[in-house]
Amino acid sequence: PFTMFFYNEKYPKWEGYGIHAAPWNNNFGEPRSHGCINLKTEDAEKLFHWAKPDTFGKSVIEESDDNPGTDLIIFGDTPGF
Repeated sequence: PFTMFFYNEKYPKWEGYGIHAAPWNNNFGEPRSHGCINLKTEDAEKLFHWAKPDTFGKSVIEESDDNPGTDLIIFGDTPGF
């Protein structure tokens, strides 16, 4: 739940990296998936509602010129990214 996808010049949208809740995970901070960033559900929900684009109450929306996404800067080592 509360999934937000991200991409850059090297990895396009369709490759499916994301930030999302991971209720099955209790070892946060350790690599566990194909590249997604796992969060506690309550943290993912807060970030989802804070970040842009504004969902206007919808569960799925893509960024646009009129409703751009939030810039994301990831610090630290990100294997393969």
